Amino acid sequence: MLDWLTGDPLNGIAITVGFFVSLIIGRYLRLWGERNMGAK
Repeated sequence: MLDWLTGDPLNGIAITVGFFVSLIIGRYLRLWGERNMGAK
């Protein structure tokens, strides 16, 4: 799971940041979609 830590540090940081950003975007999109569906 942490194999990328032994590789390029910048690559590991990019993967970690991208993972958290995707989680945050997914959560906001889900909340936004539910809000729009409920408003109709």
